[in-house]
Amino acid sequence: MLHNIFFLFTYLFSLIRWNLSFPKVKNQSTTTLLVSITIVGLIPFIISYGPYIDLSNLLFVNVYETRALVLEKVDNLYTAYTYSWFSKVIIPTALIFCIYFRKRFMLIVMITSLVFLYLCGAHKTVFLGTFFMIIFYKYEYLKKIFFFMKLMTLFLIFSIVITFLFDITILWDMTFRRALLLSALLDYCYFDFFDENYIYWSNSFMSSFIDYPYETTPDFIIGRDYFDRPKMNANVGIISDGFKNAGHIGALLNIIIVATIFSFLNSLKISPKFFGLFILFLFSLLNSSLATILLTHGGFVMIIVAAFLLKNTETSLKSESKLFV
Repeated sequence: MLHNIFFLFTYLFSLIRWNLSFPKVKNQSTTTLLVSITIVGLIPFIISYGPYIDLSNLLFVNVYETRALVLEKVDNLYTAYTYSWFSKVIIPTALIFCIYFRKRFMLIVMITSLVFLYLCGAHKTVFLGTFFMIIFYKYEYLKKIFFFMKLMTLFLIFSIVITFLFDITILWDMTFRRALLLSALLDYCYFDFFDENYIYWSNSFMSSFIDYPYETTPDFIIGRDYFDRPKMNANVGIISDGFKNAGHIGALLNIIIVATIFSFLNSLKISPKFFGLFILFLFSLLNSSLATILLTHGGFVMIIVAAFLLKNTETSLKSESKLFV
């Protein structure tokens, strides 16, 4: 029921047209601005992670050792928050502008910055934002949607085939099973455990006012009690996140917030070249709490970038030279 309400609200809110005026940075200046923000913003990363850089991680060697090392040695609130801001929003957006306006030197700088972020902990997901931006660079929105559906269908068929024929389950487990089947199962677990036991954001922004009643976080509680795996991080989507905090009212609140965000973005007339930026945001809704998506995963940064840097690019970019057609 709640999932149906989410899709219904998203559609209804998409019919709303926001009439808000924002100062818009010129497209050519946007490239320089984003590159400059990246260069300056990565300085604390160089200071904090520099001593622990392992170039062998580029060959996917010693990956887990590097992750454990930086987890033990690096404790920096700034880098913890901005890591995803740069990797999922700022750098991928800058890359698209660099490609479009043929800023080859800046393009090299951004690619180097992305590789450096990967070396700061060896997390391969750092490339996800750029991957989606590049793969959805061409065509208009409708063609992108059809392309995305075809791509997902082919990947699903391929995953099923190699699972049955060769007993290779990694593609199925890491993609569709995790994104669709496991998400639905975790929703049920959260609904069952937190029904009438709501925590009212006491492990988040309300922690100063409300005592959190459990000894560990909700995701580890679910992993322990429902899967007998105390170290399992059972990530939650926005609907379950709302329900665990305030029941159906909390879930509805999250739905309204997300639908409002989509409605706002839809009114900005953003070029379809940035479609990949929002695909990544959509996937985040499946396995993260709303507060985490907005603060840690770069949701707020995405909204700011969209409002001040990407507004009206659907029309403004068409008249300027581009690298790809």
